[in-house]
Amino acid sequence: MSELAWQFGINHAPVKLKGQLGIVYISLFLHVFNFDQQVTVAKPVLDLMAAEPGSMIVCRVVMCRDQDTLNATTARLPYYYHDLASWGRLWERVQKETGIKLNLESWEQEDALAKKHPLQGIYVLGSSIRRD
Repeated sequence: MSELAWQFGINHAPVKLKGQLGIVYISLFLHVFNFDQQVTVAKPVLDLMAAEPGSMIVCRVVMCRDQDTLNATTARLPYYYHDLASWGRLWERVQKETGIKLNLESWEQEDALAKKHPLQGIYVLGSSIRRD
């Protein structure tokens, strides 16, 4: 078991809920982990979903339009803010590692706090990750 899994108890989904949920909602959560940790965290979240087409994760994530600006500052640390490309890569990797086919849909959401962020280009993305 990885250190992250042990620390957060995420080596598996809660037994009673495993495979039982049609919709799993997570909001403003994944960005507190680095990219590799997000892959680790996503797997037990997927385990909660029913193993049938249409089961989904619905989430909100903090995003950044310009990764160069983001990488040039320490103002965001320790958070990992995706851009659209890295958000897609996250779910591609999760699919590859789990063998679960997913359909990712995303849309920008208004968010007053994101507008006040000191870095330019920070916004909130709504997303659904649906099992095919």
